[in-house]
Amino acid sequence: MRVLSCLSVCVLALGLAASEYPHAVLTGADGLEASVYLPDAETGFYRGSRFCWAGMVSEIRWQGHTVFAPWRTPHNPTHPEHGIGTAAEFGLRAAVGFAEAKPGGTALKVGVGLITKPDDKDYKFNNSYALAKVPVWVNEASDTAVVSTQTLKAGGYAYTYVVSVTVAADSPAVVISHALTNNGKAALVTDHYAHNFISIDGHPVGPGLAVALPFDPTPREDRVKNFAGATTLVDQRIAFPAPLKRTLWTPFPKAQAGDNAFTVEAPGVALVYSGTGAVDRFEFYATGKVVCPEPYVAIQVEPGATQRWELRYQLQKR
Repeated sequence: MRVLSCLSVCVLALGLAASEYPHAVLTGADGLEASVYLPDAETGFYRGSRFCWAGMVSEIRWQGHTVFAPWRTPHNPTHPEHGIGTAAEFGLRAAVGFAEAKPGGTALKVGVGLITKPDDKDYKFNNSYALAKVPVWVNEASDTAVVSTQTLKAGGYAYTYVVSVTVAADSPAVVISHALTNNGKAALVTDHYAHNFISIDGHPVGPGLAVALPFDPTPREDRVKNFAGATTLVDQRIAFPAPLKRTLWTPFPKAQAGDNAFTVEAPGVALVYSGTGAVDRFEFYATGKVVCPEPYVAIQVEPGATQRWELRYQLQKR
């Protein structure tokens, strides 16, 4: 692999001002291509305080089909909500050490760095927090893989985090592998999920699009009314009888530890996801532009230990 500077990374127009955002294009089996944004504190596509800066697959192209696409425009790279594609996050509901920190103190978002606690209010994932320390990312790339490494030692925390995005050699698939090593003296306790901002061929969320799950995807009781009329649930599939005109969100109470999988079906193609790691909880979000199945994995890394997990995105004809 080669270490990449911003000047050595190819840039692909994605309907944004893409020329300022470094990324790599990977080439896999059966003509698959995947565009991956590279984390960079000065010029990166995403530099906000919410999502992990690495492993952000912005687009997958295969046999005339496109998975993922820009969906929040105009794009603001420092806005916490402006992730794309496989945007992942550690600690949706609680940054490590945030509750204990005093105003002006810091808390940890793995994959981002140290954020500043501005006041005595509780942590909120979509707030924009000042970045107190952003560790340097080292990016290495070949034609088939991007490996991004972040090492942090500050504020009582120490870790090495490696995110590898690889295209499979024998099938049209993208695999995102994670390895978090705790180099500090206290356990790292948080959770991890990919938001999965899934758009297929620009197909609006509505008739022709469906999400298949390995469990009964009945919304939580207090969210049932929100889904009424907007979806139909048959044979563990969420379908949309009409174009979606509102935002949907719910946890799925019936998801179990082994349910780290889903399939998004669109005309002519399906995106089949499978992950390693036991599901801690499973949530679902959708707008008129994207569907977002979100399996969460619990992260608990003791000092000196490493936790590894993997997300696989496979394309299939329908």
